[in-house]
Amino acid sequence: MNSKKNVAKKYIFESIYIVIFIIIAVFVGIHHEPWADEAQSWLIARDNNVIGILDTIRYEGTPALWQFLLKFCQVLGLQYNQLYILTTTLTVIGIIFLHKNENVPMAFKILLPYTYYIFFQYTIVARAYTLLFPILMMILYIYPNKKEHLIKYGILLTLLMNISSHGFLLAGGFWFEFLVEEIQKLKKEKKEMPKNLKAFFITLTIIFIMVVIYVFPASDCSSMLFVLNDWYTMLSGVLFTSSANIIINIVGVILFAIVFARLINTDNIIRTLSLSFFNIAWIVFVSGKLWHIGIIFLIILSIAILNDSLKADKILYALLMLSTVIQIYWNASAIVHDFENPYSSGELVSEYLKELDIEDKKVYAIDFAPVQVNPYFEENIYENFEKSYYSWNINEAKRTMSKSFYKSNVELDADVYVIADYYYYDYTKGKKKQKTNSTYYEDKLRKKLEASGKYVKKEFKSVMYFKNVEHESTSLYVYSKK
Repeated sequence: MNSKKNVAKKYIFESIYIVIFIIIAVFVGIHHEPWADEAQSWLIARDNNVIGILDTIRYEGTPALWQFLLKFCQVLGLQYNQLYILTTTLTVIGIIFLHKNENVPMAFKILLPYTYYIFFQYTIVARAYTLLFPILMMILYIYPNKKEHLIKYGILLTLLMNISSHGFLLAGGFWFEFLVEEIQKLKKEKKEMPKNLKAFFITLTIIFIMVVIYVFPASDCSSMLFVLNDWYTMLSGVLFTSSANIIINIVGVILFAIVFARLINTDNIIRTLSLSFFNIAWIVFVSGKLWHIGIIFLIILSIAILNDSLKADKILYALLMLSTVIQIYWNASAIVHDFENPYSSGELVSEYLKELDIEDKKVYAIDFAPVQVNPYFEENIYENFEKSYYSWNINEAKRTMSKSFYKSNVELDADVYVIADYYYYDYTKGKKKQKTNSTYYEDKLRKKLEASGKYVKKEFKSVMYFKNVEHESTSLYVYSKK
């Protein structure tokens, strides 16, 4: 009888918790303005069929699961300003499986969904990384009994590898750790691998290869890799810090090292290294942006849950709880900033362009940021865009580059120009509002337009926030003929 009462109480508590989370996430989501990266994926899904999405992905450098999901939701009637419905639903799925996992202490079940990466970066900001938390929580739930559920486990790993390069590497870590674990076990028992396990490893290997083939960048792709400058600031910033101060970062790195060291013991060293090494190396040395470091947080959390360390190791529990509390502060700071400042100016610019009645006018967009305006129109409004989204094809990109427009001998004669201007705050170096190198020709082009005396200028500002600091300020300048 008591057991049934306890189950009922748990069910009621979890239901109330999820309802409260949904209310908060929807309230914040309604006030969030999607920025260029969010717009890019939405437009790729909206303006392509399945074959078109797969072809475009070769210029995006990421698998297509998110775009396919967006396409499905668009067919069902989801609107661009309702993206928070999809992202909140996905995070709630993650929360359900988090609460079902007996290896997670109740304090973490309550607090983790409100941490900065899970709530703000992966629920409010609608990008492919939104899928990481729910899929990882499902994998962690099924993991102890994965041999009895090979098909489900294989499907989840397939979904994980199709989220992003980070998901691909993490899925590879799960695959490798499982393979090594089984080979070691079979050697001790002097047995051959069962047919179903052989089929599992071979099938996943084929799927990995297929993903690489369809995502592999086209020969004329112009997109670039971005390497983080300071690895120590990145490692410190995963869990504890948001500062350029060297002493604070040294403390953060030491704490990070303690957390990582406590995740490793002789029983799980292969698992810990398999799941963490590839992504840390990729983000630090190959391609990393600030919001990618949240993936390392999710990996550390996942390893701690799989190793049952949150319950067995009091020091690790205390350090990860400290990180959780710090992140809740980052999350609150980011939410307040998102309420007080436009995260994107796409909708405001679209309203202004509609006032200008641009239907029969020539409109040019300069650079990537103006793509955030296009989701508010049924069709592509930019004459120099082949489609509504930004193309990373080398030849097509030239039509949107400020350098091409500025150096062109052709007289600037469009009715409207939408031009981006960027400033950024690099908390890893303590620099405030530095102009990016890409704005040099934007400045030149704007001065050329202003000197012509033909155009009226209007500026729309927006600010991206990272943790508790301003990360990038973007101005969209609209120049319209007098």
